[in-house]
Amino acid sequence: MSPTQQNKLTVLVKRFLPVVWFLFLGVAVIWPITVLVVGISIPSDPQLRHTDVNALLNFRIISEVLTELATTLASEGEILLKGSGDLQLNNTSSRLGWYVSGADSEVLLFIFLYGLLAMRKLFAALKEREHV
Repeated sequence: MSPTQQNKLTVLVKRFLPVVWFLFLGVAVIWPITVLVVGISIPSDPQLRHTDVNALLNFRIISEVLTELATTLASEGEILLKGSGDLQLNNTSSRLGWYVSGADSEVLLFIFLYGLLAMRKLFAALKEREHV
């Protein structure tokens, strides 16, 4: 790739990243309000409630945890059971599950925003170095 093409690519990415960053910043502001409004409007009657909370589930049971199984079935430190999937709580009895699920998404969004901010700084530094 020629230096001219690299300069164009750097400029393009540097212009694109702020748009994405501000878009997701807007989502970070609107998401907690949405979670709060939906949480307040959840009916107390379980028949009327449709508040399913989805969460990723990953687990491992290592033989060090279960010493009895470690001595009879597997060697020390060996993975006995490993699983992954989706955990869905249907019509949770309280609003807490809904709020925790929304807060979890908000934390992941802030981590993503931090990564985008770091990438913006990186490409700004690359662009400045190219003009020197």
